[in-house]
Amino acid sequence: MRSFAFLFLTLLCNVACGSDPAASQVGVSQDANVLPDVASPPASDAASTAPASDPAPAPPVCSDGPGFSGTYTVPVSDALAPYASFPVSGIDFCTAEGNVELAYALPESLLGKSTRVSFRGTYDTHARAYPLSGSDGTATCSFASNTWTCQERLAGLKIDMAGLQKQLAALPAAEQTARLSVASVFGQDPIGVLTFTTQ
Repeated sequence: MRSFAFLFLTLLCNVACGSDPAASQVGVSQDANVLPDVASPPASDAASTAPASDPAPAPPVCSDGPGFSGTYTVPVSDALAPYASFPVSGIDFCTAEGNVELAYALPESLLGKSTRVSFRGTYDTHARAYPLSGSDGTATCSFASNTWTCQERLAGLKIDMAGLQKQLAALPAAEQTARLSVASVFGQDPIGVLTFTTQ
């Protein structure tokens, strides 16, 4: 009789106190499955471990060779883009006496006449790009995917429109008009991109 009374009082206490053994077990299980937060490494640390880009290779030593071939491109609208790239030959790009030198003739089909430009800068074994300058303007030459790319801003150029019209006379009328428009853009803002390989 005493055992029965004790059991009855125990159950009554559990109900009155809101104790639920099953719920307690679920709560413990959920807490056990919660993983502690793992702090991510700071962005600055991740950036510091990124490999730096390799220095640009040294240009070849200056010689009396024929030079390299490449393309000169004028940045224009999409409509004129098909007419804004010109083949260039005889590009001299080399090192001499601690300097990097770039010299070549701009396309006659862009200026209407032969115009040679040249730039020079200091050679640096750790450089990732070579900033060059001269009386003709500035050029910054960088290397990627076996190709040299020189971003140029020229100065003191004049377009020979009469000579250019003679250069373009054999082209279809629509192409003549487009190329004259490219020359006009270049004359107002003489910037362009020279690309070439030295292999």
